[in-house]
Amino acid sequence: MKNIKEQIMKICQSDFPEELNYIYTHIDRYTQSYDYIKNYLKPNSRILDIGSNNNGSTFIKLIRDNFDCIIESHNKDLRYPFNISSDKYDLIICMEVIEHIKDRNSEDIAELSQFNWNGMDNLMSEMHRCLKSGGHLFLTTPNACSYDCVIKILSGKNPNHYKPHVKEFTYDELIEYMKKFNFIIEKSETIDSWSSEKSKIERTDIVNFLRSFELSTDNRLQNTFCIGKKL
Repeated sequence: MKNIKEQIMKICQSDFPEELNYIYTHIDRYTQSYDYIKNYLKPNSRILDIGSNNNGSTFIKLIRDNFDCIIESHNKDLRYPFNISSDKYDLIICMEVIEHIKDRNSEDIAELSQFNWNGMDNLMSEMHRCLKSGGHLFLTTPNACSYDCVIKILSGKNPNHYKPHVKEFTYDELIEYMKKFNFIIEKSETIDSWSSEKSKIERTDIVNFLRSFELSTDNRLQNTFCIGKKL
């Protein structure tokens, strides 16, 4: 893990210094993500990265430096159909993206009055379409029922990990959402990516609180990591 962290910092400092502040917060998540998908990265694998800036990201450069993969990016408006051929990619990477997707633009007041999912639905269906049969989607997103979110809501605060997010998913909700688009869940879990000692101390009380009401403490860590397979 240490070697990967060192690589991440060197790549960022050399090629993407504008990402340094972000990396300081997310380096554990990048390291965890790399470890999560490294066994899915094969020579000549064709990979689609969703949501980065034309491959201008430290994480994509990290993969390129360690694996002989073909990596392309799609950073257009993800709420609308992709101009990409079907059945093209072995792996799609969608890290910390889905929680930012709004509904499509509309002048219909009935549509504007509620969240209707058409932006997110397009993203999920298009990712499935672009994968080869047997291909994989690696998706990460903040977990809306994490211990941290429980602490926030009990403190009278907005429970989102990041207030501007359009929608944060619970672990179970995300798994069901991926299944809706015919992904077979091959691997999934929640992981702490932004831990602090203070939050760990607070968690002890929250764990006891949840257990006192016979509420589940499963899948309560900060981030959901999931790999879905297209049959």
